[in-house]
Amino acid sequence: RDPEMSRGLGDVYKRQRWWVGRTRCPGDDCGTAATRDGAAFRDRLSKQMAAVREFYGLSAREAEVAELIARGNTVAHIAELLFVSENTVRTHSKRIYVKLDIHKRQELIDLVESFEPEGR
Repeated sequence: RDPEMSRGLGDVYKRQRWWVGRTRCPGDDCGTAATRDGAAFRDRLSKQMAAVREFYGLSAREAEVAELIARGNTVAHIAELLFVSENTVRTHSKRIYVKLDIHKRQELIDLVESFEPEGR
């Protein structure tokens, strides 16, 4: 019996919790910056994505997928990182694009990079 094939769901959930929120970073050394409310951000893109999420009402998962898209990850790679199907990633992408009223990946990148919430 192959030990790799006999893993229980508990192992899958442990790996999933470990991967959630991770992105492609050389040597997995992205660093974080703490904020006054206790949230930690890897970099400016993560911080901007949190502001976009709050302003546009994205779910946590939509924001996670949007950040991975903005970082240049493919649908297949995002699906692998988040342990979901490629169709699930595509569905999240469509909903993100509708909520943000955008149509292309580059528009998402531009929006996140230049986002300035009103009142700041």
